[in-house]
Amino acid sequence: MTMMFLSKHRVFHVLLYITFIVGLCTPAAPNAANATPVVPLPRVSPPPQSMESNGASITLPKQAKLVFGMGADLTAVALVRETLENHGVRINDKAGNFEIYVGGPEETPESEGILAKLGREGPEALPADGYVLAIERSQGIKIVLSGKDATGTYYAALTMSQLIQRQGESVRLPAVYIRDYPNFPFRGGEESFYGPQWSWEDRYDQVDFLSEHKMNYFFYGPAEDDRTTGRAWRDLYPPEELEKFRRLVEYSRAKHVNFLYRIGPESPQIGGSALGICHARTADRDALIQRLEQMYSIGVRTFVISWDDVTETFTCEEDAQRYGSGPIALATAQAEVLNDIQERFFDVFPDVERGITIPSQYWLNEPTPYRSTFDELVTESMDFYWTGPHVMSLRWKSRSRMSLLRNRHSLVTDFLSSIIIRSTIITGIDYCSAR
Repeated sequence: MTMMFLSKHRVFHVLLYITFIVGLCTPAAPNAANATPVVPLPRVSPPPQSMESNGASITLPKQAKLVFGMGADLTAVALVRETLENHGVRINDKAGNFEIYVGGPEETPESEGILAKLGREGPEALPADGYVLAIERSQGIKIVLSGKDATGTYYAALTMSQLIQRQGESVRLPAVYIRDYPNFPFRGGEESFYGPQWSWEDRYDQVDFLSEHKMNYFFYGPAEDDRTTGRAWRDLYPPEELEKFRRLVEYSRAKHVNFLYRIGPESPQIGGSALGICHARTADRDALIQRLEQMYSIGVRTFVISWDDVTETFTCEEDAQRYGSGPIALATAQAEVLNDIQERFFDVFPDVERGITIPSQYWLNEPTPYRSTFDELVTESMDFYWTGPHVMSLRWKSRSRMSLLRNRHSLVTDFLSSIIIRSTIITGIDYCSAR
């Protein structure tokens, strides 16, 4: 379940869980008195929800005062500093005619007052990860990067880094007022496919790519990592391997990317005949929880329990005796394991995100004995992964909907070239096709 995506100089297989929906640039008139003549606005990707500008730009002095509070996001501050210094602007606390405020009201309280003086609304009414970016001339040059939260402030810094331009000997920023936020809370890419695993360098590069494009999840679950599949899922990572994961998780967090870990305990359909989980066996359920706890200990807070691409047959006599055989028996066994994990892991650690599961039948719109049973029995605290009417769905029309319609999220994933959706249960998507 993958799609191709070109990242920098390397082709990656990635899963895009929601790209930002294209926003409109609405012309307006910020306070840009004494700004330099009209110039075209630089391209910002993803496009902001709202960007007001009269086309004027401001020539930056050689020195700037950088203001940020004790709670400001240090990654955002570092990015602003790097952006300026790379364009020849030095940070100087005494540079009073060019001031940059980094941080929302909870991070840098001064930013709220500056926005008020500029007559601009702050980020308080925006969704999570939203931000306000104001670049204006008012008693000198004022730039305010004010996030709804730390991630929003970081996204404001990313936008500013795309707006700055060198024109001859001058460095300029457009006089703009931007209000931006993601349309969906779950946006990212994955290493989850058959074939050779990425190197650790590849993974860091992917995190950088996701971060730079304001995506916030990296899904880890390559089939060739035996510990993420039914081949060796019971075995914990040795300390040296676990330390590599810990460093990547820590790096991802600093870049505002959540590391999502997938484990599939069922007997795999591809890549070996190792015995999968014995659903009825307490020791196997304990082993699954131990793996989740191991990854939790290094900072992972988002988990996927997957049942996809498996043999769909029981591998132990206890399961046959307890559940019987067939699709209803399989769904019942998987649901019992998920509910046990919910109670003994997800409910125990309050900082863990909602659990996500991939059913064995992760596509189709129509009900089946497996799907109906799985939905009926799995706790409503767990979200589902779904690829649409087909394994690789290129298009949804109105009325195309999931038959699992209880109070949970569905993850609509895979194979649209421009938009993938995670939201509350979808009751109709009108031609969400490649465009």
